[in-house]
Amino acid sequence: YSEAGNMENGIRKREKEKRVGMSDGRIFLTAMFCLLISLTLQAQNFWEWSDPEPLTDSLHNHGNMHMSISYENGEALFMTWERSTDPVSTSIMFNNFLDGIPPVEVLADSGIHYTSPKIMDSWYFPESDSLLFLFYISDQGGKKDIYYTVYLDGGTFTAPALLINSAGDESELVVGQDVFYKSTPYVINTLAYTRNDSLFAVNLMKEGNSMYLGDEALVDAPGCSNPALNGSGSQAMLNYLKADTSELHIFHTACDWVGNWSAPEVFYDSNDCRNLSPALHYGNFIWSVYKDSSWRIMIDWPWSSDLFSTYPLSSDSAFDPAALGMVIAVKSWFPDNWVAIPYPDNGVDEIYMTEWAGSPVFLDFTNSGTMNRNPQTFVGESASSYYCWYDYLVWESYRNGHWQIWYSRFLQCAGNIAEEDMGADALSTHPNPFSGETNIRFTLEEEGNVQADVFNNQGERITTLINRSCEPGTHQLRWGGEDLAAGIYFVRMSVDGKIYTAKVIKE
Repeated sequence: YSEAGNMENGIRKREKEKRVGMSDGRIFLTAMFCLLISLTLQAQNFWEWSDPEPLTDSLHNHGNMHMSISYENGEALFMTWERSTDPVSTSIMFNNFLDGIPPVEVLADSGIHYTSPKIMDSWYFPESDSLLFLFYISDQGGKKDIYYTVYLDGGTFTAPALLINSAGDESELVVGQDVFYKSTPYVINTLAYTRNDSLFAVNLMKEGNSMYLGDEALVDAPGCSNPALNGSGSQAMLNYLKADTSELHIFHTACDWVGNWSAPEVFYDSNDCRNLSPALHYGNFIWSVYKDSSWRIMIDWPWSSDLFSTYPLSSDSAFDPAALGMVIAVKSWFPDNWVAIPYPDNGVDEIYMTEWAGSPVFLDFTNSGTMNRNPQTFVGESASSYYCWYDYLVWESYRNGHWQIWYSRFLQCAGNIAEEDMGADALSTHPNPFSGETNIRFTLEEEGNVQADVFNNQGERITTLINRSCEPGTHQLRWGGEDLAAGIYFVRMSVDGKIYTAKVIKE
């Protein structure tokens, strides 16, 4: 595949609406390829993303948020984060975003830092009314150890308990989950962390109705940092950075359904890497890579560790990227991801995000005029529509002299349209993106009945373009999407039972 587009130089601005990236075309995949980036002027338009809003006050420093959706006792979107009121103390906050009740301070003591809070489902373990674990790191014992408390059905927490007590300091705490199906469902929740540049993991295992907390396992040593957990569909995948001479390269290991970790293997070692992060939904990862004398953004494709691509936005310092895969009721040739990064603009870091999932174009999403950092993505609450839910982009923004947590959310839908195999050349669109109209071209090898419909990103049919028998050869349809809002749409074509799809962007 190849990438088509024109190169332009410079950044042009209009009323704080900035665009960084390629003006035409979309990303097409090769085993190793770079996306060409140009800088053009267009009005900022993120379509379905909600306007940014604060999640916390600006009277204290807030940060390091973690979110988890739960359906164990009615739907709840639990959030936990750090709050600091003075230089020597850090407390842990907790809230259900959906119930409208103010957040509570779970842990707070003068002179003690409670940090890195992470939520993990408990499935009513260790108590019959347990809903979730809240893990965290505390220096209350004079060194940094991992503790936990359990959130109960009645809305209270159990007394804190020590989980990992070692001679060193634990850091870089992350959690992840994957589900295995054999004769009965197996669920693994993994807690990964580093200590003295070694990588460790503890698994919370579930087999049928039985659950147990596993022992600490040494995953790899030495020189390990930046663990990132993501499910691959059949294994819990743990990627991490490991020192190799003067560079950091990505290694990975996988956990089987009984909790055994595989021998570490090289995942990516072609260039120096930083800020590894899981990409939500597809089981892949995103990170910053030092390539061609500058730092850039790299992402992998989940079906093969040999397929990587870069967004050549360059910087003298490493990017801190976050990625969210777009889930839709039709298939794509490869996953489309929203990518968000802190990016310098007029002396501050704004959150820049790709214009649409799969686009190489980055726009200034926050337009705040202040510093922003630490973008993260999480699964949110369900929507009223069938098979629809919200996904969240969360970041920290410097407001009123303090770090405040902000968010925006995006509606995802899946399962409304039948998914079947696609053909590479059967359906194409041009121009794409389009503003006036787009040409939809398809080729038939033999006569067949063709039905082509246009759907929005919620799986709702907008219009039927054709529904009749067509002769062999190349055919062309025109669609302008008059009176429709700018956004992402999908053309679904059925030819005698075979399904082909194409994504079109209306600007």
